[in-house]
Amino acid sequence: MCLLKKDLAKIGFSILYLFLFNATHVQQAMGQNSAPADAWTQFRATENLSGISSSSIPDNPQLLWSYEASESIDSSAAIANGTVFVGTYAGELVALDLQDGTVKWTYQASDRMGIGESSPAVNDNLVFIGDLAGVLHAVDVNTGEAAWTYVTQGEIKSSPVLSGEHVLIGSYDGFLYGLTAETGQLQWKLETQNYVHATPAVFDGIAYFGGCDEAFHGVRIEDGVEVVSLSAGAYTAASPVIKDGRAYFGTFDNEVLGLDLSTHDVLWRYEHPDRHFPFYSSALTIDGTVVIGGRDR
Repeated sequence: MCLLKKDLAKIGFSILYLFLFNATHVQQAMGQNSAPADAWTQFRATENLSGISSSSIPDNPQLLWSYEASESIDSSAAIANGTVFVGTYAGELVALDLQDGTVKWTYQASDRMGIGESSPAVNDNLVFIGDLAGVLHAVDVNTGEAAWTYVTQGEIKSSPVLSGEHVLIGSYDGFLYGLTAETGQLQWKLETQNYVHATPAVFDGIAYFGGCDEAFHGVRIEDGVEVVSLSAGAYTAASPVIKDGRAYFGTFDNEVLGLDLSTHDVLWRYEHPDRHFPFYSSALTIDGTVVIGGRDR
């Protein structure tokens, strides 16, 4: 069994803070590998989960506004077209004005189970989010009305990823699902041998993700065919980041791996020499360096 942070919502924070950042662009912005300024449309910004924005951070950030939810906020927000979208443990998906934090609408995803670590993803028309009842919701970005829902058989802690006409979501029922984003029609589902906690990263038409089955998977988005399945050596809750045809991620066994996606070879493994801890956080790459947070404080 993959032991994950099932009870963290009880000690999570219920306040969303937005800081006023300088709107000028970083000169070395990374094109498709970074989010445009003032937009962050899905978990870690881009389909390859870069975690990088082209906005710069000022020397002295200032609080612009804050929003206090009725229960904890355990996931990151999404930003698109002047609106901030965030899920709460009360089961609410809330749309807030980017400039002043006023509530535009509130959608009740579930009154039985909340929204946990699943972060929203947004396209031009819909915002997507998963809840702990195992339901993926698609909601109209303007009205807050439900467009469609899709029910899985386990908790959803993975975040939806938008790639072309598809939305991808992992579930604790052990499946990764590929749905048509506009209608919610199931296109395919890939079965793994344990929970799918991590969010898939997309590169060259393939969704890559680790799981609680100790495997690293690659599935072709067009038809759901698994093209990669190799041993990661340990449970994997962290989502991978992909850069230049290589994937980087941490495992529960104190390791960070670098993989070549063309050959499926493990290029290197890093293990902390003095301390042993699981990696929950996702990595990012910048200027040839892989950056990842550990649990050794």
